[in-house]
Amino acid sequence: PKCTVYATYMTNSSSFIEEVEWLLDKGVSVINCSMRHGTTTGKYGIWDKWVDHIDMNHDVLFVKAAGNWDDEVGYVTSPGLAYNAITVGGYDDNNTAVSTDDTMWKYSSYNHANGTAEKPDIIAPAANFTFPGKSTSSGTSYSSPMVVGTVAQLLSAKPSLATQPGILKSVLLASAFRKISAGNYGSINFSPFFSNIEGAGKLDAKNALYVVNSGN
Repeated sequence: PKCTVYATYMTNSSSFIEEVEWLLDKGVSVINCSMRHGTTTGKYGIWDKWVDHIDMNHDVLFVKAAGNWDDEVGYVTSPGLAYNAITVGGYDDNNTAVSTDDTMWKYSSYNHANGTAEKPDIIAPAANFTFPGKSTSSGTSYSSPMVVGTVAQLLSAKPSLATQPGILKSVLLASAFRKISAGNYGSINFSPFFSNIEGAGKLDAKNALYVVNSGN
């Protein structure tokens, strides 16, 4: 409640810098980035470094969609390899309220170069969103705004966290204790407890709010 939402569109290298700086000038506490920027090599690069700079020097949490296998050759897309960003992968909840039928969305990116931070950090629903006109779309671009919305709720509960992006990230990851335990990821079978495909697990807004309100 009472949060202010700013929207912008980035088209090229200069635009990316200018638009993010515009958001920073507006005094935002969290930025969602549902796009890739720069090369898709799975390596920590200049744009990832810049996002880490934003986190450390502007106290703004940057949330980035992990990317999609179908058009990004499987690599987590830049600037999603920033160490301090929250990089969000996607899962398929099969349009039910229960967790027992959840599976990883098969196009959610997780590949990265050796020596680079393991990403994604967390996952949220990514599959089969239906819009007015009954068109349906999927992608991690729908997953990361859910994390941003959860951050807004946490800041409403505890405004002092607005300048502590590291704590916000820690709370979200610590509260996302539920891993995907059914199915497989494409042709890759994986353990629900030892997987770098889904990071800390599923976003749990209610549990995150409990952690903040309990003072942990």
